[in-house]
Amino acid sequence: MPGDQSAPPLAKLTEEDGLQAMAAAMLFHFPRLRVSLIKLLGNALCRWSVATNGDAGLGDTCCELILEAMLHGQSSESDEEVLIARLRASLAVLQSCPATDDAERSSLKLANVIAAWVVEQLGATYPTKNRLIGLRLDQRRHLALQHVAWPLCRDLLGAKMSSSVMARRAFCFFYLCARRLTGTGTHAVDDDADISGRVAFLREVFDSLVLSDALQAAPVFQSLLREKSSEARGASLFVQAWMAAATPHRSAAYELLLRLCAERLDVDSAAWVLVEAVMYRNAHGLNTDSWGLSPLGFDGPAPSPSALRQQLRTSTSTSSAAREQILALLPLL
Repeated sequence: MPGDQSAPPLAKLTEEDGLQAMAAAMLFHFPRLRVSLIKLLGNALCRWSVATNGDAGLGDTCCELILEAMLHGQSSESDEEVLIARLRASLAVLQSCPATDDAERSSLKLANVIAAWVVEQLGATYPTKNRLIGLRLDQRRHLALQHVAWPLCRDLLGAKMSSSVMARRAFCFFYLCARRLTGTGTHAVDDDADISGRVAFLREVFDSLVLSDALQAAPVFQSLLREKSSEARGASLFVQAWMAAATPHRSAAYELLLRLCAERLDVDSAAWVLVEAVMYRNAHGLNTDSWGLSPLGFDGPAPSPSALRQQLRTSTSTSSAAREQILALLPLL
């Protein structure tokens, strides 16, 4: 790749995506990937990818190959330096602001490559020291979600440019990471401090994504979920990600989510998340017999159908469509 960022990379001069991809595939044959090259590749993606410039740029396949080479290539420099460079380049790519809906869909493809690297590769090699020794692969991946993926999401949410676009990008990236989590066994480390830490993490996820513009209807969500209405699509994706992030404590996570939504029915996104959470609970047969036994940080019993019904009657900001859905689902709570 050229060092002069004012000129396009050579692959850009080839308009056909197949030929661009062939040029990008040569990066996998570099014997050693240096930090300086990682920076150049990240800059090239930010400036010349379709995700940033629309039609006039490097094609999707070419960009995905460049990104995979940047994230997975071997390096002769220290692991820490390379990891920091890759994380910085990944954040820069995630922060690229799309000009069109098609560009945002291309950004989603790049976010998916980064999500795979964070959860599947970093998750597999997550440092295991002291009391973390002996964790299974799925447990390491949960740690990668919480301590690598979520900080990237937090940086996206704090970005100054186009806050609604970056909030949606953070949500999509979180979903793409969470859906890669597997395993239903009990965590090896499960004392009150760890439960408290997981609850705090989930609360932050809720406050940051549901109470922002992240879940508002957007064309990019159709690429991830087609069978839902545009209003419910973001909420359904959020519930899926939430439950994946909370595995194996999904019943407690459902109670937590229901309580958080019940507190904020004045926010339309929270109302739709409540609808999708109840539907998820019944579709997956989550057991609610242990409600009130988990240290979730709430006082008093879980919200009853009658209490939620009264809240909906007094709420003026909840959309009529969400209100009708909640009222219909209250018997299934």
